[in-house]
Amino acid sequence: MRIINSNRIVLTALLAASAALGLTACSGSISVNPSVSSADFAKNVKTSLDKQSGLSTTVDCGSKDIDLTESAVVHCDVVGADSPDQHYDAAVTVSGIKGGAYDIAVKVSDQPKP
Repeated sequence: MRIINSNRIVLTALLAASAALGLTACSGSISVNPSVSSADFAKNVKTSLDKQSGLSTTVDCGSKDIDLTESAVVHCDVVGADSPDQHYDAAVTVSGIKGGAYDIAVKVSDQPKP
C-alpha cells in the first residue's frame, strides 16, 4: 500500500512558547526547530492515511516529541482496522516548514513488519 499526502499543520502556539523560552533563558541551548508531540504527529498521519485509503488506521509514532526539521523522516507504526495483527512501517517525511506550518508525505511499506 503506498499513500502520499500533504497536510498543512499550524503550530503558532508552540512557536510562541519556544520564543518566550528563548527570551528568558540565561544559558544552555534551545532548539531552533519547532517540535510537535508524537501523539499530535501521529494524529495528523492517521488523518492523512484514513482520508487517502478510506480505511480506519491506528498510528503510533513513539513517545518523544518530534523536531520539525526539513526533510526529516519519522518512522511510525501503522495498523489497519481490517488487519489488527499486521503492523506496517510508515516513513513520514517532513517538509515545507514555514511560519509554524509543515507538510507531511507518508509512504507505507508494502509488506507488514515481521
